[in-house]
Formats: sequence, structure tokens, C-alpha cells
Amino acid sequence: MVMKAKTICPYAVLNIPVGSNDEDIKDAYKRLSRLLHPDKRPSGSERLAAQEIFIELRDAYELLSKPCLRQAYDHFGHIG
Repeated sequence: MVMKAKTICPYAVLNIPVGSNDEDIKDAYKRLSRLLHPDKRPSGSERLAAQEIFIELRDAYELLSKPCLRQAYDHFGHIG
């Protein structure tokens, strides 16, 4: 099985402009995580879809919340 590399821009996932500061990143994550959390969805396919979206949101936040990872992403993109 071949896994596809994720090519979704973490800034786009968090709906913030490139170059946002730490506070903007944290605020966007908190706002979107409250809105999109899978526990707020009924059981079934809707919850599974919300879980996938929430995982993308979490991964984007993890990448952008760490200065060294954010710097590597800003410089090299997904390859970095």
C-alpha cells in the first residue's frame, strides 16, 4: 500500500495567512478545534469525517506551533 504525502498547507488548514505569529496560530487552532471537534457530531459517517478533518487540524497546529518546524516548512515546504 502506497501512502500519499499530505500536501495541504497548514496555514490554509488553520485559515490564517503565511507568517502569522504564535498567538494567531494558537487562537485559530482553539477556535477551529471547538467548532470542528468530532465529539460534537453524531455517531456514524459524520463523526468519522469530522475526525479526519480534526486530525488535519491537529497536524497543522503541531507543525506551526513549533518554531523550528515552522521555519523548516516556511523555507522548504512539505519536503522540509
